[in-house]
Amino acid sequence: MKRTLKVAAKVLPWAIVAAVAIFFWRAIAANLDSLRDVRLSVDAWIIGGTVLLSLAVIASGLLWGRIVSILTATSVPARDAVRIHCASWVLKYIPGQVGAYLNKIAWAQRAGLSKRTVSNSFIYDNVLMVIASVLLSVPLVFVVGDALGSNLGLLVPLLVAVPMLIVFSNKLFAWLLNALLKIVKKPPFAPSDFMPGTKLASLQLGYLLPRLLNGVGFAMIAHSVIGIQVSWIIPFGSAYILASVIGMLAVFVPGGLGVREAVAVALLTPFVPVAQAIVVTLVARLCATVSDLIVALVYVTLNKWRIRQL
Repeated sequence: MKRTLKVAAKVLPWAIVAAVAIFFWRAIAANLDSLRDVRLSVDAWIIGGTVLLSLAVIASGLLWGRIVSILTATSVPARDAVRIHCASWVLKYIPGQVGAYLNKIAWAQRAGLSKRTVSNSFIYDNVLMVIASVLLSVPLVFVVGDALGSNLGLLVPLLVAVPMLIVFSNKLFAWLLNALLKIVKKPPFAPSDFMPGTKLASLQLGYLLPRLLNGVGFAMIAHSVIGIQVSWIIPFGSAYILASVIGMLAVFVPGGLGVREAVAVALLTPFVPVAQAIVVTLVARLCATVSDLIVALVYVTLNKWRIRQL
């Protein structure tokens, strides 16, 4: 029985991803004629949107560096924070964010920092990003909720954000982590490994910036593709933010591949035809990939600068 459950636990996430992918690509195939009528060109809107997607990652790196600085009571240079975060961002294509996590742990060991403290910084970084995404995008659900209909199940992953609020209570968060460590017979976390709730709250405000950059960047890309109305900027940006966080919560999918697009299409259809929603998300995925290449170049550049300083 236990073996069956383990197999099911491994197979089920991929089955869900496969189902989403099948429905998504079937929708594309059904609208190929409409897609052929869309004329794409690289203009200032697409370039600007792609740059904003890259800047969102850099801003996130600076915020993560701030978290590490607070937890370790040491000053983490902005270049190092951005460099390591950019490398971890590119490694997100490894399912489960394993590559992203191990990269930061490896850096912590080289920098002489506590592995546990940096592990907590990884948790804080992801939790604050998810909560920021929910804060900026949940109002959209009330606007398009009726239009989603049977697709409301796509929003279920957002329920994960509710228990994440525990990080704002040091006592509860410490109790939970130490209880887990006790089960695996590992030493407990020290009080210094956690961040005061007041500082977390201020950082939470900061984490709104990367999400806003993502939302505006997507709206710019959408405007280039289909020419959206000014009144659609906020709902389009919110749709992308919401789709992105759901894609991120699909931890077994490399980079949220396919999940983000499926959710974005569902959220955009109350405003534009399905064919246009699909082509916008496809172009946005392409721009996000180019953005990831820019992030990789930022890492390479900063890494070369670091080597020259040695």
